[in-house]
Amino acid sequence: MVSSEYLPGDLVIQIIICLPVKSLLRFKSVCKSWRSLIESSRFVTQHCHYHQKMDSEKIIVKHPYVRIDELGRCNLDFSIVSADNFEASARIGVCCVLRNMSSEWISKAPYFNEVLSCCNGVICQQICFGYERHVWLWNPATKQIRILPESPISLLRRREVTVYVGLVFDVKTDDYKVVKFNFENISYVTKKCRVEIYSLSTDSWRPIDVDLPISYIASDPKIPYRDEIYCWLGGLDDPCLIVSFDIHNEVFQTMSVPDLGQTNPSATLELAILKGKIACICWSYSWEIEETENCGFNIWVLNEYMVKDSWTQLYTIRLGSQYCFWTSSIGFSQNGIFILHHKQCVCDDNTHKLCFWDLATAEIKYLPFELPQIDLEGVQYKESLVSINSTNVAFVS
Repeated sequence: MVSSEYLPGDLVIQIIICLPVKSLLRFKSVCKSWRSLIESSRFVTQHCHYHQKMDSEKIIVKHPYVRIDELGRCNLDFSIVSADNFEASARIGVCCVLRNMSSEWISKAPYFNEVLSCCNGVICQQICFGYERHVWLWNPATKQIRILPESPISLLRRREVTVYVGLVFDVKTDDYKVVKFNFENISYVTKKCRVEIYSLSTDSWRPIDVDLPISYIASDPKIPYRDEIYCWLGGLDDPCLIVSFDIHNEVFQTMSVPDLGQTNPSATLELAILKGKIACICWSYSWEIEETENCGFNIWVLNEYMVKDSWTQLYTIRLGSQYCFWTSSIGFSQNGIFILHHKQCVCDDNTHKLCFWDLATAEIKYLPFELPQIDLEGVQYKESLVSINSTNVAFVS
């Protein structure tokens, strides 16, 4: 127990638990007892819960380019954006070395990195080089990186596998796990879905026996619905349904999306988490300039988990022609501000912009990112002390 002659140990913990990760990492060098406390599972969990409730929402924004140097190291850039004041941090440079990377891919393009999901301050991503895929974890606050081993399924038929991933925390085993869908192209019209789970504690993948009625994943919120539950929007051919997975019991369930009635034939659905509830965003857009006045979205919220009749439409937003032809979301902040990622129309040089849409006031605020021809990508984020137990360290510039 950490204590002093002036303050009892419990009070010391209550004080330091409020501190940011950067300060606590420095305090680990004060003495052995402080280091032991700060690295303890109980303190990390308490610190995470406190800052999940108290910290303002942030967004990790991925810059589009992956640079490979002569040693085969991947160099990526990110920015952290505040949902309170809309200010962006200085660009964060991350360097990581992939396991068993084929030399043939080091000199070839394209390389790209996908931000897959975030759980308790740990971000799960995937770097792709042709048919090679490398899933990796990153804690921006502690600067730790972990490259996951390649799974047996991915090795079997690499050229015919499409991958979707979600990161979840198993409370009962105190372990972080990655759930991965592998859609294998059996024929032109048939796909076989295999599911496997990676455990951080064992640093290994294992398959699970499940027969899912889906042939594709269309969308996911990039954050868990609850500590142990992750959801995806998928389907078989055209119909959409929500697939949820309980990581501890390893049980899949499916539920229906809201009844949208007669919608724009070009409408698309996205899955999100809004104030702790599952939400569906129905986007209406058009590629025809004369029809873009109807561009916008509806937001539906599932008030009771797994109860179809509890879907409620909360918002209907019309964006107008200046926000089309294509829009997609990154997520929601705690204060209800909707985070919108959209592509300006062709009359504005085909520019991509990142903006915050306030659902209460219907006001839009632009962020300082303009990247012609390249889609921005990001995920909701709050810092944590969660360790991913790696000797690989992100180099920050």
